[in-house]
Amino acid sequence: EAHRKTRTAKDLQVYLDVRVERFVPKRLMFGSDWPVCKIAGEYKQVLEEIERFTDRLSKTEKEAIMGNTAAEFYGII
Repeated sequence: EAHRKTRTAKDLQVYLDVRVERFVPKRLMFGSDWPVCKIAGEYKQVLEEIERFTDRLSKTEKEAIMGNTAAEFYGII
């Protein structure tokens, strides 16, 4: 877990880059480890960082990570 006072968005980006490269967005889904994430930041902060990261992806890739992959996996759509 990252330290609340010293972690940066760049620290998280390194891990996200590897996940996107190895698994591709169609196989990824955003999920929170709340309340554990509160050790290093509030939920809103984590979500904002993920949204900033996914803004550099295509619209389809971002939508996959932010909900479509989960909806498809759980048979919601």
